[in-house]
Amino acid sequence: MPGTIPLGPGHYAHSPGGQSWKPGTFPPQDPNMSVPLQLHPKLLYNPVNPGLPVLEWDLALSPPTALSVTGRHCYVKPDLKVSAVSPDVQTIHIESDEPLLQGWMQRWGPIIVNNNDKVTMGDVMWTIYDYLQKPLTNEDKELIKERDRNSVEGTRDWHSLEYARHIRCQEGYGLYRVASQEDFKRVDALGGLRRFKGLRFVVFGTNQWKAYLGLLEGPLYVVKPA
Repeated sequence: MPGTIPLGPGHYAHSPGGQSWKPGTFPPQDPNMSVPLQLHPKLLYNPVNPGLPVLEWDLALSPPTALSVTGRHCYVKPDLKVSAVSPDVQTIHIESDEPLLQGWMQRWGPIIVNNNDKVTMGDVMWTIYDYLQKPLTNEDKELIKERDRNSVEGTRDWHSLEYARHIRCQEGYGLYRVASQEDFKRVDALGGLRRFKGLRFVVFGTNQWKAYLGLLEGPLYVVKPA
């Protein structure tokens, strides 16, 4: 990337000279280009290595468990009170182009983040978390069973759902015996795609925009804080 000094896998700092990229955009944009909205860098895809997120967050766990990666390869708690977007906005409409989540969102609807003052980083993360913590409906579960029955390739989506809940309960902070008795949650339907990849904005020709949520398979590369 022009104007950057690599610090390690996926991390970078702007060089004192040469060209730099406007922060908060993905793909990175030339600073001379007009960009109507910019995401907070910790919510954005890593512009150097999208497979190594700046924010390490297991979407099955609450936002305070997330850690951000600094240029010195240190893990720190992100400030959840900062604005998520520049300039400030009161609503963010989030969808996904990750095929599995995209398919489910056609049933569940988009993620809508609201704050009458300004949408903060915490607002975004808590809204995503709450959205994925909702229990699967009977119709959702029946759809998974139906896919298994009708599959010509012998898919085992129901088994994957059960295993995803087992892992979530095992790695969570609650008592396994209690958590495992709860109903399936939306996050379980994502299987191993529980790692936050980031958000990116798409601006349409009508000057309307929305954010897209990216997911990665785990595991996370950090030790969960106590």
